[in-house]
Amino acid sequence: MGIILYILMQVAVLVVVGIVGSIIMAVLGIRISPQAYGGLFVMCAIFGCVGSIISLFLSKSMCIRAYGVQIIATCTVACHL
Repeated sequence: MGIILYILMQVAVLVVVGIVGSIIMAVLGIRISPQAYGGLFVMCAIFGCVGSIISLFLSKSMCIRAYGVQIIATCTVACHL
């Protein structure tokens, strides 16, 4: 289920980037060929996906280091018997 939510979030971000990019280009009068815009869109998708995966894997260790957290074992008293 987590991977489906991840993919849906990436698609949603790409849709927003596409809409905002189109609006900004229309307002500023910038004209880009469809091939160049498609390449820019693909590059945005690659950088966005890789960046979010790196962030996902590094966030736990970064929080532990930043706040000096000490991991507590989840073993109860019965584990030591």
